[in-house]
Amino acid sequence: MKVTFYDTESTDLSASWGRILCASFAGLKGDTITFRGDTRPHGVADSSSQLYFPGNDTVDDSKLVVAIRDELEAADIIVDWNGILHDIPLLNARLQLAGERPYEGKMWPKGAHLDLMYYATGQALKIGSKKLDNVAKFFKVAHQKTPLDGTTWQRAAAGDRDAMNQVVEHCEADVLVMRDVSPFLFPHVKKLQLSLNHWWKFLEQIEL
Repeated sequence: MKVTFYDTESTDLSASWGRILCASFAGLKGDTITFRGDTRPHGVADSSSQLYFPGNDTVDDSKLVVAIRDELEAADIIVDWNGILHDIPLLNARLQLAGERPYEGKMWPKGAHLDLMYYATGQALKIGSKKLDNVAKFFKVAHQKTPLDGTTWQRAAAGDRDAMNQVVEHCEADVLVMRDVSPFLFPHVKKLQLSLNHWWKFLEQIEL
């Protein structure tokens, strides 16, 4: 079973004003791999840890979002932080804007989507904050989130290479932090999502 932790970074929280800059992925073990929307610098060799998917212009993330979708669909279980309300809906909006099909999430028993944010609050744990930064500090995990200011975001969106590298570093750190806190949150997962559209035709056969 392939479990993929992932995170995306975008220029805005909505698809109408923003685009996706990059996405980082990691398995249960090993290093991260990052998909970037900028162009590979001249003289820099291809890397197995960073892949580039530039569009037709600066604001075109169509190739990047397709690559992200395909990478997520290759996993059996995807794990994110606020992905249900942010990363996946934003990805789908950018995909459909590009004329591409949206992400097709797998449902149990064929797979699942785990948004760990919901297990850091509510009936699971009462840490005091569901922000990944606070959860990581609470459990004192090895990796911690990296700081990033608004000016860096704006420069990255405008094509500044150094700023984009900082955004990528931030994205990769988020994935590793998420993986670090997962052993504390996984025990609170009582069930995996089962979508009605996969089993409604069998309702009459189910006994409760």
